[in-house]
Amino acid sequence: MGPKRDFCPIATILPMRRLIFALIVLLTSSALPSVASEEDSVTSDSLSFGASFPLTGAASPGISSYYSGISAYFSYVNDNGGIYGRKINFVKKDDSNIAGRAVTSNSELILKEMVLALISTAPGCASQMALQSGVSPGRRGIPNLFVDCFVEKNSDDSEQSPASTNYYSKVSELNQITILKSYADKNFPNQKIALVYQDDSYGLAISKIKSDPKIHCTQSFPAGSAGTALGTLAYMCSLNGGLKDGDLVFYSGSASGLGSMIAIFQSKNLNLKYFVNDDAFNQSVFAAMRLPNTINPEIYTVSSNSLISETSNQTVATFLSIAQKYRGSSTLDQRFLNGMNAGYIVSNLLGALGPDVTRERLVKAMDLYGAQFDALGLSERSQNTGTRFMPTGGVVVKNTGLSSEAVSEVMSVENGRVSSNSRKQIAISAKGLPVLVQKLPNSAPATKAPTPTPAATPSKTSEPTPSQTEVSDLDGEEEPTFGKISVKREKNKYMISISSNLPNENLQVRATKRGQRAISFKVATDDDGSAKFNTSRSLSGYQVALSLDGEILSSVKAL
Repeated sequence: MGPKRDFCPIATILPMRRLIFALIVLLTSSALPSVASEEDSVTSDSLSFGASFPLTGAASPGISSYYSGISAYFSYVNDNGGIYGRKINFVKKDDSNIAGRAVTSNSELILKEMVLALISTAPGCASQMALQSGVSPGRRGIPNLFVDCFVEKNSDDSEQSPASTNYYSKVSELNQITILKSYADKNFPNQKIALVYQDDSYGLAISKIKSDPKIHCTQSFPAGSAGTALGTLAYMCSLNGGLKDGDLVFYSGSASGLGSMIAIFQSKNLNLKYFVNDDAFNQSVFAAMRLPNTINPEIYTVSSNSLISETSNQTVATFLSIAQKYRGSSTLDQRFLNGMNAGYIVSNLLGALGPDVTRERLVKAMDLYGAQFDALGLSERSQNTGTRFMPTGGVVVKNTGLSSEAVSEVMSVENGRVSSNSRKQIAISAKGLPVLVQKLPNSAPATKAPTPTPAATPSKTSEPTPSQTEVSDLDGEEEPTFGKISVKREKNKYMISISSNLPNENLQVRATKRGQRAISFKVATDDDGSAKFNTSRSLSGYQVALSLDGEILSSVKAL
């Protein structure tokens, strides 16, 4: 969904100069207050979200269309009455893909603009890591939605910091490479492979396949020096029989590096197939490099969203219809569509919140309902805290020139193993507008301690004077649907307990775990809206969700 990077094992492979720079960012930003001194931007008639990204600089081509898609969708919502009468503002700042500027820009978004949440801010791992250390949105309680830099842990601990408010936007780079390699092994089993990667955060994921016997040649290059370093690539790959037409290149790096490499191989009259990380495929960068229009190799990527070319898809068709009026001068491409989907998710979350909007409630709604509004998404979203909201898989996409098509089912990765799944189906709402139906109960109002009543002075009692009590008309209010589930292990069984405001209702309990088939239970609540049952099924590691007619009320992970 996000515009750019998604994987950054920074502690493992960043050059020393970058570690020094990260330390400088941390020290220079230490004077920032730990929490915002004012309330967030929510008023009676508006609220604001924000993002910092490269509007200018070498990394800007092709990136801004994603954020234009978010703005376009918010404008559409605003023109149709907003969310419970509130208009949505989207504040954008230029960081030129420079980590220090990302810290400054996001500090301004939080402290000056007082945004409710950040959306896909600071794309690229260097900027995102500087944001986490220098601004720390999680410590401030700022939702950091659709982060595209996934930081691989160097230990077995996959949990995020308890203070983290990160929600990830797309398949991790490691899983992208794993999916592409699985597809290539099945469809091109006899082709040689050239392995090419940028020697920074891009390199770790692709280096996982270095030992494959089909690897014919390997070349790394420093960031910003693709043209020079790749000059020797064609020579190295010509040794020992060399690469032939139809052989494969696995690449992880920037779009400019990919463009340089394709030009080098094309100059040697080699027509190869390229398997690349998703942000390396950027037609705007290729156009800025003035690559000849005759260079149209097959470039394979992974997408967790439906493609802009799939116009028979209801969500795609609806977004395209909205975009025709609201895109302005922006390029209408896949990134623009992905941005619209981000705007759609956020707007529907606000609808689920009701008029009571706070950052804490937005985080809770994202956990409970976010995946239900992922209309463009093809795969399930992770419920693990360490990879929260990250797509579990995607389709392989073959890009040739300006055309793109999905050439696989959804391919998901669990513990390094790839499995195929059907596409997730989520119907977009009527006319693509957010559904304004409150799902999350209102925050409990603060209670005031009662004033002690003075002891009464005994007095002579008298007969009360009869008076007529005034009778008021009250219509009452329907309570928002509420349901909570808990799972407790007892010896060789699991006890599942449900509490809700749904008496004598049929509910569904569904347990899911990567690599395992889902387990479903049907249960009826009693007169108090409660239910309890035991199961001998081993639910360890399963995410257990309580639903009413397909709407998830709550979920918990079984231990």
